Amino acid sequence: MAIFLKKARTVRDLIAYLFLIMTLVSCALRSPDQSRPRLPSGNGRLVVEISGLRNSDGEIFLSLFSGKKGFPDAPSGAVRNFHQEIKSQTCLIEIHDLPYGEYAVSFLHDENLNGKMEANLLGIPKEGFGFSGNSKSKMGPPDYDDVRFLLLVPEKRIKVIAQYETVGREKKRIMQEKKSR
Repeated sequence: MAIFLKKARTVRDLIAYLFLIMTLVSCALRSPDQSRPRLPSGNGRLVVEISGLRNSDGEIFLSLFSGKKGFPDAPSGAVRNFHQEIKSQTCLIEIHDLPYGEYAVSFLHDENLNGKMEANLLGIPKEGFGFSGNSKSKMGPPDYDDVRFLLLVPEKRIKVIAQYETVGREKKRIMQEKKSR
């Protein structure tokens, strides 16, 4: 402080130095939680509509995550998990009394009811799956940050489209592009 007073040649310089010091001190004393915007308090209902199912066999396993931990395929890291029998090629899952916040959804269409994702020898999924934000999986699952969404209203509806045969779908798209040239 004494150094600043010696360097301050005018009252105006002194005021500028004091303002700088007060700003730095107030930033240092601020807790990290105050720098984040606060979410409104309350609970809402999330309605997840899953479409594009290739058949009505089996069930849907849906996991709701509130962070990166466990996303997308470790149900133990999810906030809530749901199993629902499929009655048509569209499935609705309603999640009630959900605190406002940030979430991401992943699901599996377990056609053979064995409770796990069937894959071929290369690890390519044989059963349907999907994510909030409808991220198209090409080489592995999307990052949580790419599919997250906010629940800040009493009711939010999201649509998720089932994906099947990711490698075959990509090959088909490439072949169609070549034909159109």
